[in-house]
Formats: sequence, structure tokens, C-alpha cells
Amino acid sequence: MEPIPKILVTDDVAANRIAMRKLLRRHDVEVLEASDGNQALQLALTEPDIALALLDVQMPQMTGYEVATLLRQENRTHHIPIIFLTAVARDERNELNGYKSGGVDYIHKPIDAEILLAKVAIFVEMWRMNSRLHQEVAFRREAEEKIRHLAKHDMLTRLPNRSQLLDNINQGVARVDRYGGKLSVLFLDLDGFKPVNDIYGHEAGDFVLKEIASRLRNMMRPTDTVARFGGDEFVILMTDVQDRDCIIPKLQAIISACAKPIHWLNHKLELSISLGVSMYPGNGADAAELIKSADSAMYRAKEAGKNCFRFVVDGQSESEKQYKSMSAYLERAIEKQEMFLLYQPIHCVGTLEVVAAEALLRWQHPELGMIEPATFVPVAESSGVIDRIGDWVITEALSDSLRWWNETQQKVRVMVNVATAQISENGFSGNVNDFLSPVLATVGESVSVDELDDFLGVEVKEKILARPFDSVKQQLGNLKQCGIGVSVDNVGADVSALNYLKNNLASQLKIDRAVIKEVPGNEAQEKIVKAVMAIAHIFDMKVIATGVESKEQYDFLREIGCDYVQGFYFSPAISNEEFKTYICGSNELEKACALEHK
Repeated sequence: MEPIPKILVTDDVAANRIAMRKLLRRHDVEVLEASDGNQALQLALTEPDIALALLDVQMPQMTGYEVATLLRQENRTHHIPIIFLTAVARDERNELNGYKSGGVDYIHKPIDAEILLAKVAIFVEMWRMNSRLHQEVAFRREAEEKIRHLAKHDMLTRLPNRSQLLDNINQGVARVDRYGGKLSVLFLDLDGFKPVNDIYGHEAGDFVLKEIASRLRNMMRPTDTVARFGGDEFVILMTDVQDRDCIIPKLQAIISACAKPIHWLNHKLELSISLGVSMYPGNGADAAELIKSADSAMYRAKEAGKNCFRFVVDGQSESEKQYKSMSAYLERAIEKQEMFLLYQPIHCVGTLEVVAAEALLRWQHPELGMIEPATFVPVAESSGVIDRIGDWVITEALSDSLRWWNETQQKVRVMVNVATAQISENGFSGNVNDFLSPVLATVGESVSVDELDDFLGVEVKEKILARPFDSVKQQLGNLKQCGIGVSVDNVGADVSALNYLKNNLASQLKIDRAVIKEVPGNEAQEKIVKAVMAIAHIFDMKVIATGVESKEQYDFLREIGCDYVQGFYFSPAISNEEFKTYICGSNELEKACALEHK
């Protein structure tokens, strides 16, 4: 809102002030009245927004010329335009004195009201234009300051961003070079953050990041910098450090603070951090090198079991080198067609018919050779490549299943293992039609998305379903609506909570090979298998026993009513072409003989 301009009227005759006040009401102004020069100076120095001063020349104690001279000498009042009002006879010398003392006009009494009002209107309008100009300049400066702030700060956490951090570290290095001392750079990576995003959703992930940012900011000194480096990574610059030993209590405090549970809605989220520390001088010449060194130390903290800190040491650990190299290789593995799928048949226990197959991902690197999933999948999950790999696996598996049906007229459901990272708000379940519909169209047969259950299913780990995560339930529910069956893998391996069964999200349970390995013969394990099977059948779920490697195991599972079996007793994992031959019946005699003599 634009302020109201004020006019300072100074006259030792009260009647004159009253007359001026009534006259000036015709303008939208506020009138300030002073009876002498001292009062006029006091008002001018304390009141803001004075657009014009009307000064009587002849006043006791101090003349109008003297008041004007003093007003011109003060920074706060030198800009106020002054019009002299006088009853003295016209005299060029008097008028010249008025202009020399700082006046802009000289009006003789008796005053012509219209002339005065016209002149006042000009100065009031000039003041308003100047006021608007100042407001515009202030607004632009504020906007520029906000832009500069946003350019140097993270939008979510309000912490300094990478750009500001680099500037601060380099400035800190320059101070150390000039005045001596040390500084330290702390690289923090949240352990367990990705599952929060994948399972609870990005709203929970954002809440965690803001909470961690708040904890870090509150426990550091004003001279330190706490910055968000990117994703779930934070970097802290600690200045004026004596040596690395003196900051160990602070490092321990940071780890403890970040390990405290975070309460989001009705859930308790428990995370930790891995922390790497570099020092200057010693571990780098500038911000980039110091951050890189601290990052390397952070990976050593992860290797040590996480939830701990490590200082920089000379050289780089082999496992860290391998991790970074593998991350880079994974980015190009799909494009270079280095990955492929093998399929292990799943048989109906009663008829030995091949009803499904588990798709097993393999990676043949041209230099590193065959790399097992247990080695590269954790790297893919932590680096974020798992989403693209997962989409490729599902598309490839569905294509093979449809091709088998097209060439053998036998439907085989391919079961694809799905990582937790894929079951997220932005996971494949939300746009399954978008990337599977083109695959269906390439087969040449009329197959709708509603019929996908005959050709494609997904397997999720039991420990994921056993947690009370609403986002997981929602995503699996979306899969079910899209016609994709869900199988629970690793049942009985390390989780015994079967509460997830009541949610009716899965249609099959897969008993872990570690359980099947000890049957028959281990009474306790036999009871576990029978119990799982009984519970599954109560909920109208089928049971697949994995890791079947002997006729005794197969006979035991058939006797207790197991639905499906999978394992080396029937076939190892084979290529898609070998699987097509396997299911078309050309080797039925061989399989029968194998069952008889194994």
C-alpha cells in the first residue's frame, strides 16, 4: 500500500497554520504543524514521507532561512523541497537568500490559494513518483536477492546447495592458506533411504530429508556449512579445526542424531548414515578434491558396516573401485546387449506339465566375464539403474513367453523377480500398459492386457509384504488390476509373519530352497512346509516348492499336496530357445527316464 505524503507547515501564528491545514485538505496529504524552527527540525528528522515543507520566513528564535540551511545539511532531510511563505515586502535580496538557503520557491502573503495548491500538487506528485520508484527498486532488489538465494540453496531443505558449498569450501581453503589452521569436509550418505522412497513414497522421503537437514543444521556452529549435495547426500564444512581427533566427538554426535527414529504419520522410520571425513591441508587442494576424498572415505564407512565414520586414507579401496566401475558398466549393459535371461521350469506336481518358468537375469561382461545377480543387483539398486533393468527384464520375459505360445501353442507364465526399488510410486506398476502394450502388439496374436496373467507374473520377497507399507500394497494392487499375478518368494527363509495373506495381494507362495533342502528327514522343517502349505490353501493360494533336487523331495511334496515344484531335479536354468524345446514335448521320454532313475 502506497504511503500518504506529508506536508510540514511551520508558522509561529496559529491562525496561519489553521488556514493552511484547511486549504491543504483539498489534497490527499497529511499536514504536520510546527510553531517554530526547533519544532520543525524535530518533525523533519523523525517523521517519514515528508513531501514538502512550507516555511514562514520571519519566526522568533530561528528564521525560516536558518531552518532551511539546517535541513539541507542533514542526510535524512536534505531532499525535502522547501517553499518559503513571507509577509515581507518584495525584495530580490530576500528572495535570493531564500534560494541560497535551499528553497525551491518563494511565495508572498497574502497567499493566492489556487497558486499555492497548484505548486503543492506538483511537488506531491513528484514525491509519489519518487516513492513508487523507490518501491520498485526495493522490490527488484528483493526479487534479485531471492533469485540469488534460490540459486545457492536447495529448494526442499533450504540448505546451501552444491554451488554454494563449493564456494564456501574454496573460501575456507583460502583463509587457511592465509591465516593457518585446518578445516574438515564431511560427506554423509543416508543408509536405508532408498527403501523409504520406494516403499512409503516420495512424500515420506522428502520428510526424511528435511528432518535430517534440520538435525544437522541445529547441531553445527554458525561458522560451519551444512549443504545438501544431492539426493540423500549431505556435506558439512567445519572451519577452524585443530586436528582430526578434536572433531571425533562431533562425528559421533552426528551419527547418533541421524540414527534417531523419524516419525512420519503412523510409521517409525529408522535410518543411519555413513560418514567420510577429509582434512585440509592434507587430503586435497580445493573443494572438488576435498569432497572427492571425503566421498571415498564414506564408501569405506559403508564397507565397515555403515552407521559409522571413516577418515581419508592413502589410496582407494579395491571394493570402492569395483563399485564405481560396476555402476558405470551397468549404465551401458542393456544398450550393449550384455544382459540376458535364463529360465528354470516350474512343473505341476500331479501332471509334471510345465506351467511356468522363473526368469533369471544374467550379465556377461566382455571383460569381467559372467557376473552373478548377487554381485551386481545391489549396485544397481543403490545407483538407481535397477528401474531400467527391471523394465527391460519384464519386457524381455513377456516377449519370450508370448513367442513360446505363438510357436508351440502352450501358455507358460514367466515369473520375474521384482526388487523393492521397483515397487514405488513411480514404478512400473503405474504405467504397465504403456510399455507392455507394444510388446503384445509385436507378437501378431490378439492378446489383451487383461490376459497377461497367463504369460507374466512377478515375484516379491516375503519380507517386503510382511511390512505394513501402504504404498507397497497399492502398487501390488495395481499389478493385480492389470492382470499380473504376484508370487511371494523366499517364504520360510527369514520371516514368519503371515499377516500379509489377509490383504489378498498374492496368488502364490514360493517355499524357500533352504527349507526344502532339509526335507524329508528333518521333522521340524517338514512341519514348517506343511504349515505354510496348509495356510496358503486356506487363503486359496498355490504353493511352489523351490530347490527340489531329488526324487525323495519330489515324492514328499507330492504326498503333502504341494501344487508346483522347481529345481535341478527337473532342469537347471536354460536359454529361451532351450526352454521352447523343453516345453514342446520333444524330450518327454528323456524326462520320464530321468524321473525314473534319479
